[in-house]
Amino acid sequence: MNSLFLKRIVTCSLFCVCSACTTEHTGLYDHVDCSGAQQCFDKGFRLAKSGNKDDGLVYFKKACSLDHLESCKNLAVYYSLRYFTDPNDDDADNENLKKAAIFTDRTCKLGDADICAIAGSIMMFTGDQESAQNYTHRGCSLGSKKSCSLEKLVEMVPVFGSPEVIREIMRSIYRKLFADK
Repeated sequence: MNSLFLKRIVTCSLFCVCSACTTEHTGLYDHVDCSGAQQCFDKGFRLAKSGNKDDGLVYFKKACSLDHLESCKNLAVYYSLRYFTDPNDDDADNENLKKAAIFTDRTCKLGDADICAIAGSIMMFTGDQESAQNYTHRGCSLGSKKSCSLEKLVEMVPVFGSPEVIREIMRSIYRKLFADK
């Protein structure tokens, strides 16, 4: 897939979805039965832990829309790992990339320094070097050693060339850095 096209998809998704859920609860998750971010997180955690992952994700999404950091972080890590480590077809891969970009952006904005590294790596893969530098710099300034290490790598991206090569490098980095998340 053309990297410019992929970059536009991610950028549009970030703008459309993140701007909608960063202002105020938009009603998207009104059908979810919980009254507050912590209660939604707790219910999502119990569902996910019991094996009901899909329902758990819905509760995490509602809690994240209410600025619950741990819910946003769980979603960011989940979709990022699915994208970078699971062999999927192109459509599922693109959907995981869009969701990973949305939730890593939100989690980084809420102040999670390590997730800023993940957001930077996603932007690096899509070819948005400036955003990658911004995310990794933010994470590094918040105290994440992972972000500081990745910040140095982002500066070297033009040397690597094609998105396929960058993706393989990122998969390797994910396995080493974020497998413990």
